Amino acid sequence: MDKTQGTPTTFIKSRSSKLRIFLVFVAIVLLVAVAGLCVLVIYSYRNTPDRQVDSSGQFDFLLEDEEVTLVNYYNYNAKTCSIPESVKFGPKDYPVTKIAANAFTDHSALVELKIPNSVTKIMGDLENKKGAFSGCVALERVIFSENLTDIGGYAFKNCLSLKSIVIPASVESVGEGAFKNCLALQSIELNSNGTLSSDSFGNCLQVTALKLGDEVELNDNTRLAFSSLVNLTDIVVTANSNYHYDEIGKCLLETINTENDTLVLGGRDTVIPSSVTTISNWALSKHVADSLYIPDTVTNIAVNAIDNDVIFTNATSKPVNWATTVPVHCNAQLCTFIANDEEESVDACIYQGESGVVEPAFEQLFPNLEPTMPFECWEQIGDTTTYRAKYYSDTITGASDTLEDAITDAEVYIFDADVRMRFKIDFWESFKSSYYRAKSLSAKAAVTFDYIVNNHVTELNEKVNMIQEALNGTNYQNLLESTDYQVGLRNLVEVVNQLNEIDYENAVNDNNLLSEFDIVKLTAESFLKGIITYEKPMELWKTLREKYENIIVDIDENSSPLCKEILTCEMLNRTDYTQASWAELQACLQKAYQVTEHNLSISNVRRALENARQNLCEEGIEKQMVRLQVWLSICDDLVPENYKTGTYDQLDIQLILIEGKQDELVTKDAINTALAGLQTSYTNLEREKDVPNYGSKLFNINLIQYFIVTAILFTGAVVVGSISGFLKRRAR
Repeated sequence: MDKTQGTPTTFIKSRSSKLRIFLVFVAIVLLVAVAGLCVLVIYSYRNTPDRQVDSSGQFDFLLEDEEVTLVNYYNYNAKTCSIPESVKFGPKDYPVTKIAANAFTDHSALVELKIPNSVTKIMGDLENKKGAFSGCVALERVIFSENLTDIGGYAFKNCLSLKSIVIPASVESVGEGAFKNCLALQSIELNSNGTLSSDSFGNCLQVTALKLGDEVELNDNTRLAFSSLVNLTDIVVTANSNYHYDEIGKCLLETINTENDTLVLGGRDTVIPSSVTTISNWALSKHVADSLYIPDTVTNIAVNAIDNDVIFTNATSKPVNWATTVPVHCNAQLCTFIANDEEESVDACIYQGESGVVEPAFEQLFPNLEPTMPFECWEQIGDTTTYRAKYYSDTITGASDTLEDAITDAEVYIFDADVRMRFKIDFWESFKSSYYRAKSLSAKAAVTFDYIVNNHVTELNEKVNMIQEALNGTNYQNLLESTDYQVGLRNLVEVVNQLNEIDYENAVNDNNLLSEFDIVKLTAESFLKGIITYEKPMELWKTLREKYENIIVDIDENSSPLCKEILTCEMLNRTDYTQASWAELQACLQKAYQVTEHNLSISNVRRALENARQNLCEEGIEKQMVRLQVWLSICDDLVPENYKTGTYDQLDIQLILIEGKQDELVTKDAINTALAGLQTSYTNLEREKDVPNYGSKLFNINLIQYFIVTAILFTGAVVVGSISGFLKRRAR
């Protein structure tokens, strides 16, 4: 019986032992497979580049050699952007060290950008002349990484709104065209000794300020890069031991030998100090104005040191070792200009001989000086080359009570209609203007300079005396209007017909006054031509005279037209006009400021200022053509596939039209029309938004950690299950 029952027990034990061995084998195989897979994945993870778009769907990153490159930024409507400093790939954070050549290209809405300190390279595409931020036309502010080493070629090309840049000390190279066509760029701060390309700042026409860091050295390459800054005026060095900034000459000098200086960099307003003997390559180049004065102390000028129209020197002949080929006019003089007897003298250029005399405007030499008395003109001191500022001070002395007496004397005549009608209109306007100016000064005598008050006391008294003598018949008969009303009326109509719109300022908001004036004027003209008869021609004359005096501007109480003219002139850009015409405008503007400050008569000054503005000579259409070329470059750089077909087609039509009208773009109006059409089409562009999905690929790097955990849990479950089954069967 025992024998027959032992056979099944042995069979069950045998099957259980085999099953246990099989399960253990399966578990071992799974563990080895998972371990191998983990090794394979980890090995691939460390050595094969991969991509991911962040959770916000904005940044597209590439991982390679444990460093991350920002490949694309997909938020085309963002105005501000702060690039992440690091990115998580799997369980590990990796630093963002590079910005790819097309990462932000043509992001037209971006205004402000912050680049983290992890970034060392901003890349460019030299072949296609594009860069990481090229075409960001609204970009105004950039905060660079403090560890940045490379700014690639064309990185910020066509960033039309960028106003200032600060290049960190860590930068080793600034590539070709890196900041080309940044038309609004006004200031550059360079803290690096890195290599600059000759075209790094091409067409940066508005840059006026350059600040150099403490350790910057101006080698030939650096000066060549700065040679394109044609309107450079302000050069700033702080603790830089390599150079000394000459405040008077507005230029940088080497400090090796103050008796034998080398001029290494100058600007548009540079006046070469007499200590300079050498001018370095590219030191002045295209910065200086059309004319330049070089003292005879200069014995050596490098070949490419100067690139302007003409040179003046006090040397009797051009030194033989001057390498420049620019025309040289000898025997010119360097004159000294003195603000007043207390101020130190300032040297500036004044050319004599065949070129005539060119005097600088007062505010050009003394922009920060607040003179105690308004400036009138330069006054030459004897036969010397020294000019002193002449002020409005050559008048008699007096006090405010003298002004009141003059006003009282004038009032005897000013309100007498019969007396007014006896004098010619131009003289009476002058007299009335003097009276009202004096009245205005009387109210401000406590804050008005005595010499201004006294000047107008003299002026008003002179006119009162002229009236008295004319009325007495002893003198000044030429001031009197004819008693023949027809002659008087004819003269008045002639004066009225010479008025222009600017003379109607008192009546611009009074339609009734204008209508009444026009009716009386028409009646007077018809009467003089014999078209109509008029019973009381003397009354017609008086009425027209009164309407004329009500409508014409000749007192300072309505100073808004002058203020508007000043504002118009202040909004003009100096770089658009020639130096001579700009200086003339500034001289008129200086007097206009004095008028508004001291509440003097405005009519003559306002007209002079208006004429000076109208007489401004533009530099030509070259700068406007540059702007058009820049916009053509922006549009040519666009990738058609990135935009909706309909909107890009409109832009393409504009490009074709402009290309076909190249021969017609010879006037500013034509250029402006082409430019406006191009900008409108650019503004109407619509993006094709396509954010890639890197999550569908096999062994997506973001899912690796979850795959490994799942595999380990599954293997563990199999092992635990096999051991549990074995223990249960053994218990039975």
